Amino acid sequence: MGTAAADALGAPYEFGPPLTDRPVMHAGKGWELGEWTDDTSMALAVATASAAGRLDPTEIAANFISWIDSGPKNVGIQSGRVLRAAAGDPARVAAEAASYFAANPRNSAGNGSLMRSASVALSYLGDDAAIMRAAREESELTHADPVAAQACIIWSIAIDRAVREGRLDGVREGVAALEDDDARKDWGSLLDWNRVTLVGQSSSASLKRFSRMNTPAQSSR
Repeated sequence: MGTAAADALGAPYEFGPPLTDRPVMHAGKGWELGEWTDDTSMALAVATASAAGRLDPTEIAANFISWIDSGPKNVGIQSGRVLRAAAGDPARVAAEAASYFAANPRNSAGNGSLMRSASVALSYLGDDAAIMRAAREESELTHADPVAAQACIIWSIAIDRAVREGRLDGVREGVAALEDDDARKDWGSLLDWNRVTLVGQSSSASLKRFSRMNTPAQSSR
């Protein structure tokens, strides 16, 4: 509910200039008062699939297809292309994401899979291996770039720590859990870089990884 409320609050401000005052819930930019975006709609598709205490990628994909077939007001460009290419077949969704990544290797690491992943860890609390597997599978349904999956893993591990231990610093443990040495170094550098308000030094590889996640095209999800 918190993420849905925040989504509805932020929807009319999206892609706008930095705020100088406290945001208020209002209608605007095509959004009704209190209306959420595709972020929450897709998060609900994942959460619904997790209600049984596990996550089945095919069930999530089926929920995504049902949602996009309903004619939503907005859909991220990459997610929309992948889901429409699957032509109503949940079993094809991940393969279409892989095809999209192959055709767009430097433009497939948007935040579309991360924005919907808040409930992934809840089905596997205390089991990092299962959380990582589920986060990766959820991400790869529409975003096959490993960078997107890594972001989902880091965030899901952090949510596990927040729920079970009441800590808000679990992102570091999420980075440590990544299997790829270069990825751990790059994400660690990015966290350090952001911690000093982008003033600190970062490796060339980290800067490239950061740019892949933050180009204007990526904002379309």
